[in-house]
Amino acid sequence: MGGSGKTTLVKAIYNRTYHQFIGKSFIENISEAWDSENERYVDLQENLLSDVLKSKLDVESVGMGRTLIENRLSRKKLFIVLDDRSNNSLELLSWHAFREAKPRKEWNDLARCIVDYCRGLPLALQSLGSHLFDRTIEVWKSLLSKLKQFPTNQVQSVLKISFDGLNDTEKDIFLDVCCFFIGKQRNYVIDILNGCGLRADIGITILIERGLIKVERSNKLEMHPLLRDMGREIICQECPKEPGKRSRLWFQEDVQEVLKENTGTKAVEGLSLKLHSSSKDCLEAHAFKEMKRLRLLQLDHVQLSGDYGHISKQLRWICWRGFPYKYIPNNFHLENVIAIDFKHSHLQLLWEQPLVLQRLKFLNLSHSKFLRETPDFSGLPSLEQLILKDCAWA
Repeated sequence: MGGSGKTTLVKAIYNRTYHQFIGKSFIENISEAWDSENERYVDLQENLLSDVLKSKLDVESVGMGRTLIENRLSRKKLFIVLDDRSNNSLELLSWHAFREAKPRKEWNDLARCIVDYCRGLPLALQSLGSHLFDRTIEVWKSLLSKLKQFPTNQVQSVLKISFDGLNDTEKDIFLDVCCFFIGKQRNYVIDILNGCGLRADIGITILIERGLIKVERSNKLEMHPLLRDMGREIICQECPKEPGKRSRLWFQEDVQEVLKENTGTKAVEGLSLKLHSSSKDCLEAHAFKEMKRLRLLQLDHVQLSGDYGHISKQLRWICWRGFPYKYIPNNFHLENVIAIDFKHSHLQLLWEQPLVLQRLKFLNLSHSKFLRETPDFSGLPSLEQLILKDCAWA
């Protein structure tokens, strides 16, 4: 975004680093020339060649310039900076909105206006472009009128337009991912959220198409930090002054306050508390009593005493790294759980009395050092993935 100091920063890096390279070039304000139909494009090529080769070359055409650059500059250690390339913004929006490099004729003026309001921010262009794909001109005009309501520096307000266009199920999936599942395997998340009744197989595909989440290496879900922060701010605004009345809790100070003050409510559907392995704090299971809709629970190195029967029967995902006890209490309602992750646990056996968990698909007990014997998994008929990496059997 303009005025954020990109050019100043790059100049500083350039001036400190260019001497390490055979050739160098720093060309500013190239946006007007970044069009191969513009005669200034040839001037840009001439400037680049002259800077690097330290001699004047006459370039007669764009094609000639490209050939010279390829032949004379390839396989050399060069430092080249092309600053202010913001004309690609329209093309970026167009690829996402029309699946073409240029806007369709009747949409052209609207597309340019939207680019202006996004101030060239690639994430906003990608997100809004995906949101506008295959939409009518009336929808484009409506979105533009919304953009005009926001100051140009309110990036999250611009991004929220894409979120507002989702249905309730897709919104739930987006918020679950931004709080609990960034970096998790796509199919793993789909199975868990399908178990919550969210049709995540369809919903995640839609979120990917809208540019709100992406799939990276090893099929893991990722999200741009600005989108993650936007989602988390949406949750905070559900009840700004009372965290226990929000749908999802992940901010550590809020979570500890809710659990220590016993202020959780039925609004809470997901909760994450990550403590250091050296923590001596002990919380009471009674603090979960009113969280009757809790379906996603993530705890790291948390000591929890009392009656585990207070924890919701709606749990679908329990990730408790460093589970501190010798076995899982039988009154811990796990009958609807899809995935259990007890990595680095202190388990000596799974439970004192055999349990049947019909819906459990994923069980991770890796790095559990104190298992007394190989557990009996016969009561887990739906188990698809069992991880016992680096377990120690006494």
